[in-house]
Amino acid sequence: DVSPNRQSRAIALLELLGQALNTHRLGLMIDNGEAGLLLPPTGDANLFAFYLKQLAHLAHPLAVPHPDRAFDWIAQMPDMRGGVVVWLTSGDANSFQGALGSRELAAAQALNKANVRLIAVTVAGAGGPLLKDGLPLKNAQDQVITSQPAPQRVAELAKLTGGVATQTHTLPKDVAFIRQAVHAVPNRAPDKNSAKAQRSLHELPLMLAWLSLLALAALSLGLKPLNGFVARLLRPNKTKPPIA
Repeated sequence: DVSPNRQSRAIALLELLGQALNTHRLGLMIDNGEAGLLLPPTGDANLFAFYLKQLAHLAHPLAVPHPDRAFDWIAQMPDMRGGVVVWLTSGDANSFQGALGSRELAAAQALNKANVRLIAVTVAGAGGPLLKDGLPLKNAQDQVITSQPAPQRVAELAKLTGGVATQTHTLPKDVAFIRQAVHAVPNRAPDKNSAKAQRSLHELPLMLAWLSLLALAALSLGLKPLNGFVARLLRPNKTKPPIA
């Protein structure tokens, strides 16, 4: 379908995209049946690169995407107002059928109402069996998982938001397409309160890391000195106050 497989190609595209758009605030969200926010929009390129590395360890994405929950979530994020969603998808035709297709249309309309544009890339070739490590993927019934992309339906969702869509070509062409589409979006000054909240959110893991390091340092010095220090802190101060 695409080499080496859809997931690896999508990660490679995101890595190049992070380098091309390093002056923008970037975040990461994954949809493996349930939408999950890995990284809220941040201007820290190192954070984006760190969380991007975690994607390779996650389960292979479903053949049939369920982006409606992710779109609904993004539409409610204040930081995303006036921004764009770069949607990398298998674009499987089955995802546009029945109730799921109706939910996707409603979610795309929610993005449009929130002034969020959708830039979509169908990371798929002509379809067929999905591969991982050169071998066909199989479901729980030991049947080979096949996928039939419908990039035209992906393009319809993007158009609903005022965005654009394409089917993957070479990685440089995909990056150029996305970068051009992002630069076509009117600039919007970031909300100060949102930016402050994001800084607080990203400072929390750093604080926890420092607390962990302090705890390890205390253990390496031994528990008795530490207990003695705590005991001294808890012991009442018997020293009489000076006479005025």
